Amino acid sequence: MEIAIGANSLKKRLVSLSKKSDRKTMSTVMEIEQAIEKLPAEELFELTHWISSRFSDAWDRQIEEDIVAGRLNEMAAEAIQVHRRGGSFELPMDEK
Repeated sequence: MEIAIGANSLKKRLVSLSKKSDRKTMSTVMEIEQAIEKLPAEELFELTHWISSRFSDAWDRQIEEDIVAGRLNEMAAEAIQVHRRGGSFELPMDEK
């Protein structure tokens, strides 16, 4: 919930910065980039987290759709064959 609130406040701030340049909305990537450049560090970190979460969620949905649609079946079958022929190895565990 805190991130959603942060994202809304960031959107308001970005629109506010955009209005200062005589625009009501940001319509280009360049305008968004310019507004982001003006953000204080804390808000930049909030925005980065929000973008990362949004990308992760979109990626997860796409993978799920691809699995359901069978678009990964051939790749999975090939990976299983490679594994059965001894072409895979166990990944080392992270030492923490």
